[in-house]
Amino acid sequence: DASITDTEETYASVAFAVNENLSISYGVIETEFDGTTTDQEQKGFSVGYSMGGITIKAHQNKLDDVDGSATDEYEHTEVAVTFAF
Repeated sequence: DASITDTEETYASVAFAVNENLSISYGVIETEFDGTTTDQEQKGFSVGYSMGGITIKAHQNKLDDVDGSATDEYEHTEVAVTFAF
């Protein structure tokens, strides 16, 4: 069907457990759309730390050139603290 746009995606990520309490990760995704000259690129990292019943987690993701449009971008950052009793 000529009305359907094909996409090709490439994923890469790495995660590392620094010790039993701390872990970090980083990932990227590149999406190529047929009919556009700009590729969508997404990057993000996360970190998690736990100590007893307390966990602290954070992540940040950034999306550039949303759907192949060079003017669109999106960012998301989140920090969470949880307590277990």
